[in-house]
Amino acid sequence: MKCLLYLCLWCYCVLVSSSIVLICNGGHEYYECGGACDNVCADLHIQNKTNCPIINIRCNDKCYCEDGYARDVNGKCIPIKDCPKIRSRRSIGIPVDKKCCTGPNEHYDEEKVSCPPETCISLVAKFSCIDSPPPSPGCSCNSGYLRLNLTSPCIPICDCPQMQHSPDCQ
Repeated sequence: MKCLLYLCLWCYCVLVSSSIVLICNGGHEYYECGGACDNVCADLHIQNKTNCPIINIRCNDKCYCEDGYARDVNGKCIPIKDCPKIRSRRSIGIPVDKKCCTGPNEHYDEEKVSCPPETCISLVAKFSCIDSPPPSPGCSCNSGYLRLNLTSPCIPICDCPQMQHSPDCQ
C-alpha cells in the first residue's frame, strides 16, 4: 500500500479498491475537493475555512476540522470556544517596537505587509491581496525565512513542509 501522508498531517490513509482514501479521526471531516484554508486557532482572527485569502488552484484532499472546531498547536481539532485567545501586542496597549522582535531570524519592520503572509503556505498558494490592510509596524522574518503559521517563529525556507522535495533544499 502506498500512503502519501505528506498530503495530510493529521490523517491516515487506507487502500480501498486500489485508490487512496483518507480517514479522518476526532473532530474532522473529509473533503474530496476542499479549500486551501482550514480552521486553525492561531489564524482564526484573519482566516478560516469559509474566509480564505488563498485562491484555490487545485482540489485539496485532506482532513479539515468540522464546523465549530479549529486546530490547536498540536494539530488536534478542538471546539473553537476552547481556542486560546489571540491578542496582539497593539490590542493590549503594548507598543510594537524593536524590543518586541526577540524571535530568532526576525527583525522590526516599519511597514510590514500582511498579504501575502510570511508563512510556508505562501510558497505554493496564490493570495488575493486586493483588500488587504495597509502596511503597519511589526516583526518580519529575515530574508530566506518564513513561519509555519502566523504565530510560529521564523524558520529557514528549506524547513517548510512545502520544500521537502525541492532540489533547492537537498
